[in-house]
Amino acid sequence: MKSTASLNFISPTATLCNPVASDKFTNYTLQSVKNIFTKAAITKKDYNHKTSFKTCAKTIVQEKIIRYTQEKQSNRSKCLLEIKYPGYVVQTFGNPVKLVGSGTDGYVNLHIDTFGNKYAIKSFFCPQNKSVASFPDYEMLSPEIRISAYFNHPNIIKVHRMIFETNGYIYIVMEYCDRDLFTLISDLHTNNSVKLATINHLFYQLIQAIFYLHNQAFVVHRDIKLDNICISSDNNLKLIDFGCSISYDPLNPFGSYGICGSDPYIAPEVFLLSKGIYDPRCTDVWAIAIVYIAMISGRFPWEAAKVSDKNFTLFLKQKEKMLEYWIPHCPETRELISAILNVDPSKRPNIKQVKSFKFYTDLHALFSNN
Repeated sequence: MKSTASLNFISPTATLCNPVASDKFTNYTLQSVKNIFTKAAITKKDYNHKTSFKTCAKTIVQEKIIRYTQEKQSNRSKCLLEIKYPGYVVQTFGNPVKLVGSGTDGYVNLHIDTFGNKYAIKSFFCPQNKSVASFPDYEMLSPEIRISAYFNHPNIIKVHRMIFETNGYIYIVMEYCDRDLFTLISDLHTNNSVKLATINHLFYQLIQAIFYLHNQAFVVHRDIKLDNICISSDNNLKLIDFGCSISYDPLNPFGSYGICGSDPYIAPEVFLLSKGIYDPRCTDVWAIAIVYIAMISGRFPWEAAKVSDKNFTLFLKQKEKMLEYWIPHCPETRELISAILNVDPSKRPNIKQVKSFKFYTDLHALFSNN
């Protein structure tokens, strides 16, 4: 947890649900069981036997569905995870050197192998399904494991390997970054060494990462904040921590519910609709504006986007004046941030529309070849 007075940190929460077996498979299995009993000679006098046959059929159906589902989930897990013996990770990547992060779902440690290569390795304990080769069900895997395996973008943390040790532990082996954005911005403002070009380059890369998530990976992060953005040794931005993320079908309308994220970054509709449904893509876009203001000013604009927050209430009354205070030098920047900080999510630009603003096109001209 960060102790800097001006930049607050609040732990996120997440809600998950489990799918059910498909009706198609259920009907197929029922028909196969039905065929077994059509050969049996059952008369009206054998009503009790017929009833017992039906009970038996239902039991067989249930067992087949359970077995099919378990095997399917286990096979999906095996596509993501390498199965290794207990102790393999330490033997391959070295003992943990230091703790670099922790949360409700696991720990992240720095490991250094015998060649001096550094890795950030996140560890989870996953309940095992003993009926299927002691391998974890796919749906038991955290969203971070299921989602992170498929990312391929320079501004999203690279996952090298995912390993399941047969004692029940799962490890995500990732590239290691020395700093997070929170630490970098705090140091820059403490030393009065903030450079607008550096801030704008980082913001440009953040937009690229979110555009990739929303329009190519079809994933919503839901916990964008300074702490979940790392800086590599070559000063490139890397978005991390997909523990609150969800994937979606771009062809079907969808929504999210519940409060997820850290208070200063959360969009107002999340607080207003904490028991209703909202579009989490809009909340991701809102969060990148808060990140920009925090980078440029060294502080959050408010503690939470609620009417009970004095600074947020002042923003609602004097939006342009507040934006000029936070971002005094560039009208094009204020234009974009003002549009993003529209309290009506239906009028807020999506990440694709963000790219049509002059501020972004200027950034693209400067940094697209970097």
